[in-house]
Amino acid sequence: SGTGDATVVTNSLDLEGNLDVDGGLTVSGALDVNVAGATVDFTGGSYTKGTGTFIFDGAGAQAFTAAGLDYGNVQTSVAGTAVTQSGAATTDALTVDLGTSYTTGGTLTVNGALGVAGTLSSGNFDVAVNGPTTVTGTLDISSMGAGTALTLSGDLDLSAGAFTKAVSGTGGVVF
Repeated sequence: SGTGDATVVTNSLDLEGNLDVDGGLTVSGALDVNVAGATVDFTGGSYTKGTGTFIFDGAGAQAFTAAGLDYGNVQTSVAGTAVTQSGAATTDALTVDLGTSYTTGGTLTVNGALGVAGTLSSGNFDVAVNGPTTVTGTLDISSMGAGTALTLSGDLDLSAGAFTKAVSGTGGVVF
């Protein structure tokens, strides 16, 4: 925590505590950022992605204040990890591992592949996937209301997963 910029250049970053970015965080190359703390907050900060993965591995609740930034490849890892996003977020790919969950609390745009082995819940926000979607866990859009939509622009594979949409819900699904 604090104001200033940090650049991850030679080794991946593995934080067992919270991440509060008030300045800038730049990740070079294929390095990963692992965060286990209960709070990941980019309010007032910036994030410059590399080609590695931003990994939530807290094995518990993790509040993610996304602040409308692009996080590159994102993954929920370690059973029990439950990420709740607030604010808009963009990813190159999103992987929700078995035994984990990711709940949107703002618009989510996935510009590549979406893989859901755990649970992805939309909240009452738009979710757009611009690549293939593979669900072997649960994709839950039952909280979507009027004016919100799940938009899938790539192939959808639900052969081993579940898709939940409330019968009385008014949100849309676009394939």
